Amino acid sequence: MSTERIKHLKLVIGAVDVTLPREAWPAPGLADGVPKGAVVEILGPQKFEWVIEFLKQNPELKIFWAEKTQSVLPTALSQRGLDLARVSFGVLGEDCFVSLRKIIQSQVYEVILAPNIFKELKMFRAFQLLTEKSNNTLFLAGAKTPCTAWPIALQLDISKGAKKEFTIDVLKQKYGRT
Repeated sequence: MSTERIKHLKLVIGAVDVTLPREAWPAPGLADGVPKGAVVEILGPQKFEWVIEFLKQNPELKIFWAEKTQSVLPTALSQRGLDLARVSFGVLGEDCFVSLRKIIQSQVYEVILAPNIFKELKMFRAFQLLTEKSNNTLFLAGAKTPCTAWPIALQLDISKGAKKEFTIDVLKQKYGRT
């Protein structure tokens, strides 16, 4: 068995953290951008502001914005310069796993944003496989502490610095430079 095949197998089982090249969308404050076909967890007080800037920077993307209960005000997104014609909103409730799976599988949206309310590793693994196959990115808005699930490819803690620019701490990165 070749060394490259062994590295790939170790990566698949989560035994080693190897960086692999991957397509990415440009993102504010990230030199490598946001990987396509990946699960990304966003944390911090400015996570939604950063996502809005990311979406404005990539005007060709179609977005599905999922919530447990409605909290986002679409007109506020419009006031921040986001074109609402490319955004679909959904209030999915507590048990949104099946709905998110179907949304990802539909391949209608390049970016899906949802709350990170998932606890089981098999759910994260399913999201990882589905996003890789569909080549879309699932942003999971986390709480205060980062999730420890290994299928998450990128974890970002986002805040604003003194110059009102985004300060991004990369907590975990599987693809690209660290």
